[in-house]
Amino acid sequence: MAILVGLLDWLLLHVSRGPGELAAAWFGNGLLVGWLLSRPTRFWRWYLVAGLLAGVLARLLSTGQPLLAVVLALADIVEVLIVAGAVRWKVPNIRDPRRWTELGGVATSSTLVACAVSGVLASAAYARIGGGAFLSGFVSWDARHG
Repeated sequence: MAILVGLLDWLLLHVSRGPGELAAAWFGNGLLVGWLLSRPTRFWRWYLVAGLLAGVLARLLSTGQPLLAVVLALADIVEVLIVAGAVRWKVPNIRDPRRWTELGGVATSSTLVACAVSGVLASAAYARIGGGAFLSGFVSWDARHG
């Protein structure tokens, strides 16, 4: 899972962004959320650490800025935790077809909140460390993660 998330993150960093920009698409977090929701909660910490390390490595290979790589990967993990935690709390059995409408609502609303929260963290780091603009960074992050 970590290799898949890391490769997906690295690939998107290379094909979906221009110089000095955040990537225009991001799918690794959705993959990690799905993985977590298919596993018992007691194992999440290990998968989150693996996802964090994969995200740091992918960004480090792409940006060469260690501090920015760590902070952006942490913002990703915050996003993943918000979505996976909300879904697990509100719809514990995602395989129950009677709950799929509710699952869609919870997943959508928690994704919007998670993207906003992680977007503020990432955009602040990108503006402070990476030299980008906060507002354009936030809009880019929110759009690609949502």
